[in-house]
Amino acid sequence: MKKMSFKLWIMIGSTSLGLIATSFADSDPGAQAFLKYQEGAEQGDTEAQTLLGFCYAKGVGTAKNDQEAFKWYSKAAEEGNVDAEVLLGLSYTTGSGVAQDDQKAFEWYRKAAVQGNTTAWYNLGVCYANGTGVSQDDRLAAKWYEAAAKKGDVDAQLAIAAGYANGVGVLKDEQAAFRWYLAAAEQNDADAQFMTAFFYSEGIGVPRDAENAVMWYLIAAEQGVAGAQYNLGLCYSEGIGVPVDAEESVFWFGEAAAQGDVSAQYSLGLCYADGTGVPVDMQEAVVWYRKAAEQGDPAAQNSLGSCYATGAGVQQDYVEAYAWALHASKNGNAELKDALAKVLSRRKIAKGQARAKEIAEEIGD
Repeated sequence: MKKMSFKLWIMIGSTSLGLIATSFADSDPGAQAFLKYQEGAEQGDTEAQTLLGFCYAKGVGTAKNDQEAFKWYSKAAEEGNVDAEVLLGLSYTTGSGVAQDDQKAFEWYRKAAVQGNTTAWYNLGVCYANGTGVSQDDRLAAKWYEAAAKKGDVDAQLAIAAGYANGVGVLKDEQAAFRWYLAAAEQNDADAQFMTAFFYSEGIGVPRDAENAVMWYLIAAEQGVAGAQYNLGLCYSEGIGVPVDAEESVFWFGEAAAQGDVSAQYSLGLCYADGTGVPVDMQEAVVWYRKAAEQGDPAAQNSLGSCYATGAGVQQDYVEAYAWALHASKNGNAELKDALAKVLSRRKIAKGQARAKEIAEEIGD
């Protein structure tokens, strides 16, 4: 099962900490909330105790104090307050106000799970998937993820979708994987939107549908998912699900490239080199080839080397050209290296080899 992260936020009864600050008209609503919960907590109200602990944990109306948060979570949890049980588990998971203890965290999640808390169900899934506080068990992880997913928990929907997609903890079922990705996508989860688009694009678990793929790529791209931005650029470049639009393609390549997506960086370099969607600009092409090359992309390394060999967008430099050609060759693209080896002197080849070592140290390739 894919390694997931614990959910570190929950609703407490009908209240969330984000609502505390708007619950009072006073000029210092946090302080008013704190006093209200403190009064109730001291009278034994477990929801007030839980909320008081949350105030201490987040520094709302009082100084942040993880030890006090833990104390009040413990009081409420010992009385069976399910939200406190989850928060106490999280305290043990993160070591907030108490020594970190995965086994105790697991036990508190299990107590809350028995009471039907979906956050606890999801976190139990994480425990079993990662072997945190309990023996690793993909089957039980999937069981808890799916239980939480059926209650609408987005993180659980993503986790069980990955399980079905890869056959981890459950029998591989691409249709079920698609359904869970779609369920999470419809709750506006950007990663799920990307995966929904990808499944439509490749016809995985659902009939291939380029137009629906583009729709979901666009939704995810507008939320900043670099992979979706790059794939959307490809769709516009190749006319997949949309009419060919070179300018739109360059725009989305640029959005993804700015986030460090190596494929987008190389593609953007090609656009500037070919004048596709933008005026030809070899200097700008070199900028993007270099960014992708420094991330280890062999095609970009080959193209950057070619620019140095021909003086396109950069001062001609056969040593630098051969150095990048060596990196491209090491990563599976030997075309330029073989061509340069036939025309360069042994001295330049030796300098290129030395420069390649320097580049390797600089970029870790």
